[in-house]
Amino acid sequence: HAEINRILQRNGIDRAAQFGGALAGNGCQKLMAKADAIMKEIGDYIFQLPVEQRLVGTQDEIQAVCEHHRQLLLCLDGYFSGLRTKRYHLTEEITMNTILYRNRSLAIMRYLSMSVTPKDHCLEDHAVQLMVLHQGIGDLGEDQGEHNHQLESKEDLRLGSVRSFQRREAFKSKQDGKKHDPGEKEKITKCRINMQNGKMRKKLQQDVLKSAKSAQAQERKH
Repeated sequence: HAEINRILQRNGIDRAAQFGGALAGNGCQKLMAKADAIMKEIGDYIFQLPVEQRLVGTQDEIQAVCEHHRQLLLCLDGYFSGLRTKRYHLTEEITMNTILYRNRSLAIMRYLSMSVTPKDHCLEDHAVQLMVLHQGIGDLGEDQGEHNHQLESKEDLRLGSVRSFQRREAFKSKQDGKKHDPGEKEKITKCRINMQNGKMRKKLQQDVLKSAKSAQAQERKH
């Protein structure tokens, strides 16, 4: 429906033409994150339609369907958040919450008589098992691989002047080790805090200087 599309667009969600009008990954994330506001806006739009323009259902039935879709989006958001747990960061609490979100999502989907697709089958029967088997699968997906390719491209640009392949790869390995070393992470955090404090001190000095100049200008006027 055109008005539903406009509601999605107002919330920053566009249907991807390259996917036949389906929502892309970013659109799905925004839809789950803004489920409360979007479903309320859709419900308000349907309620204000004349009765003869509504396809089926009373106002109570329409409100119940909107509420079920809102709950479904929130449960899927929690489920996917659990599945995105990185390797070796999985805990018993995360596993149990992920299973609860999965079961609730599937129950709502069946209640709404949604079609079961191969992806639904994977979500129901395989995703949690793989997450437990690998102690987290958040960094094994396609998106993480694309992110690694982007990081590799940045490193290639940064080290483009190094002609020796061996030296270039050694630099990359050293830089990667620094990123994951707890001591280096602590140093980077301290540097960022010092930089932030330095910016705040500089801004404070500028404000004091500006106030002093303003006071001098007022004294000269008097």
